[in-house]
Amino acid sequence: MIAKGNATIGLETRFGPNWPGVRCGAKTRSGGKCQRPAVKQTGRCTRHGGKSTGPRAQAGRDKIAALHTTHGRLTKEKREASKSVGVDADLTMFATNRKKTTAAN
Repeated sequence: MIAKGNATIGLETRFGPNWPGVRCGAKTRSGGKCQRPAVKQTGRCTRHGGKSTGPRAQAGRDKIAALHTTHGRLTKEKREASKSVGVDADLTMFATNRKKTTAAN
């Protein structure tokens, strides 16, 4: 059991040479094998192709955007339209309040 303030318990088996888990194994620049823990799906660590960083090409980004747009409430056009409605409402409210204050004086 690891105590809160004692991080040395289990340190020799955490990711040391006797760690029983799967290693990355990619060839390093020094010629050896990478010793970092592997991601389950690919068998490589996050530095050697084990984790996707997302689409790079515009076609891939468009595909992801289409997949994530499910209801259309938060599209760019709708956000811009709601901003303009809010500005119009603020201006109307400001004009109404101004008329009330000038009429009271």
